[in-house]
Amino acid sequence: MALTSDTARQTLRDEMQIDPLVRGYAGMADATAVLSSLTTSNRTRDRVVVPTHEVFGALLLSDVAALAQADRDVLQGLLSMGDVNVQDANTRTLISDMFPSGVTRTNLIALQTESITRLEELTLSIPSLHQIDNARA
Repeated sequence: MALTSDTARQTLRDEMQIDPLVRGYAGMADATAVLSSLTTSNRTRDRVVVPTHEVFGALLLSDVAALAQADRDVLQGLLSMGDVNVQDANTRTLISDMFPSGVTRTNLIALQTESITRLEELTLSIPSLHQIDNARA
């Protein structure tokens, strides 16, 4: 899928010409190398909503078994929501209190961000090699 709007093409041109993250586009051999750089998941962004199946997958059975019954009830309610707003202060406090340390806490913290490509960060679709060449010129 090529870039279809003038705004998207200008965003790509700015990325190539200014190189705000100093990725070295000018020194890359060709448009294929640039495209590879733009489509590699090496950036991160904060997530707002996480599906509960991912939260469930982050739980370690031994950590859950160690919870008091009241905390297990809260966790069950949390998992029944469908999605969890991981930016909500109350939700973060509840989870932090339930899992103050350990593997589950580490896993849950990791769910707060996701890996993305530079194109996703710029909200661009995948440009054609010709469009990359034009933006680099």
